[in-house]
Amino acid sequence: MIGCNKVLTTLTTANLKAMKKAIFIVLTVLTCYNGFAQGILDKIKNVKIKKLPSVDNILLGKEPLTTNLDDAVTEAPEMDNFEPKIVLPGNQLPRSVDGSFLVVPGVWEFYLNSYCMKAGTYGPTKSNGMGHLYAPLKGPRAEIIQTLLKSEYKHPDIKQRQIQVLIWAIIARKDLKDMPKENMITAARLLSPKQLLQLSEGVVRKFSQKEFSKLIGNLPAAVQQVLEAENKMRDMLGDANTKYEDLEKVAVLSGIMPEDGGRQVKKGRWSKTPDGFFIRYYAHSYQRMTIQLYVPEDAYTSYYPITFKSPGSKCAFTNLTFASTKYKIKEFDPSAHPGVPSGRGQRIGSSTKKSDDPDERDDALDRANRVLGGADNAQNVFGMATDPLGTVTDKVNPLSPGNMFSHILDFITGNGRTISNSLNGDPPDANYKEYAKPSRYDFAKLAKLYPKNSELSTVSFEFVKSYLEAHAIMVALVKSNDKLGGALQANDEMWSNNQGRAILYYKKELGSALTITCKKWEDFLNSLKSKAPSIALKTDRFIQYQNNLKVNGFSKQELDALHFLNLDDTEIEAVKNYKLAVDPNTVRGDYIQQSYIVLNAWKEYANVYGAFPNIAAPWE
Repeated sequence: MIGCNKVLTTLTTANLKAMKKAIFIVLTVLTCYNGFAQGILDKIKNVKIKKLPSVDNILLGKEPLTTNLDDAVTEAPEMDNFEPKIVLPGNQLPRSVDGSFLVVPGVWEFYLNSYCMKAGTYGPTKSNGMGHLYAPLKGPRAEIIQTLLKSEYKHPDIKQRQIQVLIWAIIARKDLKDMPKENMITAARLLSPKQLLQLSEGVVRKFSQKEFSKLIGNLPAAVQQVLEAENKMRDMLGDANTKYEDLEKVAVLSGIMPEDGGRQVKKGRWSKTPDGFFIRYYAHSYQRMTIQLYVPEDAYTSYYPITFKSPGSKCAFTNLTFASTKYKIKEFDPSAHPGVPSGRGQRIGSSTKKSDDPDERDDALDRANRVLGGADNAQNVFGMATDPLGTVTDKVNPLSPGNMFSHILDFITGNGRTISNSLNGDPPDANYKEYAKPSRYDFAKLAKLYPKNSELSTVSFEFVKSYLEAHAIMVALVKSNDKLGGALQANDEMWSNNQGRAILYYKKELGSALTITCKKWEDFLNSLKSKAPSIALKTDRFIQYQNNLKVNGFSKQELDALHFLNLDDTEIEAVKNYKLAVDPNTVRGDYIQQSYIVLNAWKEYANVYGAFPNIAAPWE
């Protein structure tokens, strides 16, 4: 206690006051979950602080966030004619420990949630032509605001609006202690005690309209508009009955933005980033933004030291080329790349969480995933054939219905739903310090199942062989995602980067393999259609199949097929439970027609992944 008292006597009254506010916020949160903290809270409230001259009236000091158009010094008008022919989906990139994207050469597009970072300004829309340029985050609260921008990805249960309210509170210099309890709870979850302590300093009190008008009367109209909005918001943020929509009306102005005659920003103009990338913004609203990032090859050919935080893993390399096997993949953190507009436009901060707004995101893989996920019933029909040439369909004899091939065909195509859903990560794998490798299949054994001199047998074998080769890469890719999850969970930066690189390697490999597979798949379906133009799936037959599966389990042919596919007993039981859980009413339609739909979905994966840059395997 003597040591503690000695430390306390060295604190200034102002620091003690700020610390008291921060502790009050944290303990208030604890009180919501644990009653024992109430006694401590009471003691904190009763701490006597020597009254100093108030600084609350200092209104026009340094803003919490100062980033503005003057900081946008890397505008690249010479690239106005650069319109890339191939733009790749940024959400297909792996993540680093802090949620940043691991990027490689190419042009990547990100659909992200975004935030208003300057109240009392005009919000962007799809049609108003407002341009934004890159400028670094600056200001006393820049680090805290960036933490909030990054937090949505790490805390998916916290709504975007909750985070936006905190950003508005910080910009308006509102005392969090005087805000509703739920706001303090959110702040305590997302910010560190040190950051909460910082926010307890430099707050501004609510002014009367008369007093406020006198303070700002001689300022430019644009500055007055911002300060008036902040003053209104300070009052509203302290009222538990304030609706988000009311805050939004004050913070985000609508209508036509007045011209101020200053520097203008062309929509879609590129800016250069400190990493040697080029970035441009398309803001659809203050809550949604599309970012395009051009990563040129020479971003990887210059000196780029590798430094990992993991113990014993520090190393550095010089004069690296992109094809080198020993480099650290560079990262792109959208939260560190705000977009600033001209005039009275809205300063926008990007989240690291992708937007799920269907009006903003509808690229090729989105559409393919809806098919592979069964959203339009195509995958339900296709994946539940169980024996597409016999058990649930009208009989087709060229391939001896019921043989092992039919069951393999059923699994690998029906499994597309599981694979596509897993390509962006599954439960973390704690065994992340080794690489997943593709399994190999005994194709010689499979070839013996086919009758000789049959066109359909030949094309079907070629299709199944090529699909299984692609499927093996898919499985390795899914396992690499799991291992990345394990490395992220362990906060292991080096292995997060290694597994991220494995993911990028496998996606390129998968694109190449699927290109071949889809061609052979199409040949198979065309040949099948020539023998049987229509193959109707029967709901009643599927009901019979489910009843038999429930009582007797898989047939010998089905088990042989599943064992051929290297599934263990646990995985086989999961396949069984999956088939039993399917609604029989979804198993209907024409098998061949629906097969073409699913084939076209996989073609999208082939096209997108095939366009990924070549990257050396991390284990080579």
